[in-house]
Amino acid sequence: MNQNRQLLETIKVKDGRFLNLPAHLERMRQSAQELHGDWAGLELAPEDIPADLRTGVVKCRIVYDTCVREISFQPYQPRTVRSLRLVQAAPELDYHLKYADRSPLMRLLEQRQACDDILIVRDGFITDTSYSNIAFDDGTALYLPRTCLLNGCKRRLLIASGRAREISITPADLRNFQTAHLVNAMLDPGEVTVDVGCIF
Repeated sequence: MNQNRQLLETIKVKDGRFLNLPAHLERMRQSAQELHGDWAGLELAPEDIPADLRTGVVKCRIVYDTCVREISFQPYQPRTVRSLRLVQAAPELDYHLKYADRSPLMRLLEQRQACDDILIVRDGFITDTSYSNIAFDDGTALYLPRTCLLNGCKRRLLIASGRAREISITPADLRNFQTAHLVNAMLDPGEVTVDVGCIF
């Protein structure tokens, strides 16, 4: 199978439990069906987690196409992100599926200069960082850019639970917020935050 046609799924494991597992399995099914027209399915159980990784926070990484090609587990420690660089992406940038080939995002990341990560702007609207969705906090509520590149499982959960809502956000709108929260399968709001004054 062409590696450029492979997909990636990341699932958080905490103290021996897969978190938000039904949503991840459903996304894998939908993504494989969309890209390849076929999906062999996957079942995950706590027994699949290595015995020495059944405490603490662990990252489960799955590479797949029509079936699982690779699955790995490793202890997880959030990276430090204190600043973001706004970078412009071409309108045709497509990451609506979680592709294993992240080279288009990595090329954008090369523009971060002295910042820790990037905040991608496409067609004039804020989307995502190089590895996460993003939520903005105005001191009273959380807002997610409607124009995300990838509709992540944690992002969907935040919307479904009422913890955040979608709006269109441009770079000029950033002044209306205080902090930005990096959000993905491994990160909840509040775990990795960036002061909006540190978005350049």
